[in-house]
Amino acid sequence: MIAGGAEADVIISDYIPSTEVKADNYWGHTLFGVVDSRVHSTIVGGRVLMEGFKLEHIDEAAIIKEARKLSTSLWKRFEK
Repeated sequence: MIAGGAEADVIISDYIPSTEVKADNYWGHTLFGVVDSRVHSTIVGGRVLMEGFKLEHIDEAAIIKEARKLSTSLWKRFEK
């Protein structure tokens, strides 16, 4: 439990288990299910970094645009 007013690091994943989660299989679900699921929301030190699958403080479109530009020049190096 997180105390009221306390800063916390929390990850909420979009995990839908195919079998019931119980005390004896909790770690199996964590290691083999949750790890491969998409992250829905992330809070670090009380600050929301991702909510609803969207990064809050990062311009994803600008990063993708720059990555595409850089990848083009990278692939040209392999063509030589």
